[in-house]
Amino acid sequence: MTHAAVPALAQVPGPRRRGPLFAGIALAEWTKVRTLRSSYWTLLAAVIAMAGFGALLCAAYARHLTPASRAALDTAAYSESGFFLAQLAIGVLGVLAVTGEYATGSIRSTLTAAPQRVTVLAAKAAVFTGVAFLTGLAGSLAAFLLG
Repeated sequence: MTHAAVPALAQVPGPRRRGPLFAGIALAEWTKVRTLRSSYWTLLAAVIAMAGFGALLCAAYARHLTPASRAALDTAAYSESGFFLAQLAIGVLGVLAVTGEYATGSIRSTLTAAPQRVTVLAAKAAVFTGVAFLTGLAGSLAAFLLG
């Protein structure tokens, strides 16, 4: 191999590393949300607020009704009244999921492993949206059945 052939070989494009894919980043964010105790406590608070407050409001309102008007009671409207309290807990979870790494400084290692900031933020948002949706669905079902 001659010295003149080396620059020609150096210009041959090789496989480019584009960084981790969205699925890998989302899996890492899911692991972060899943391993924090505060996530479980806020999700539990959201479900209890939604189902518990709705059931209490249904019971309190139905107690003051006559048997004839109790049959016409729209329990679905009253049982989902805990939705507003559950929004607070879900908001706290969102703050913990998205900004929790900034308090400890571990966001530096996250952005070193995945320097695409938009992809990291989108993965955080996608994981939070999925967790919040499933929690809201379970809480709504529990509140409806209790109401």
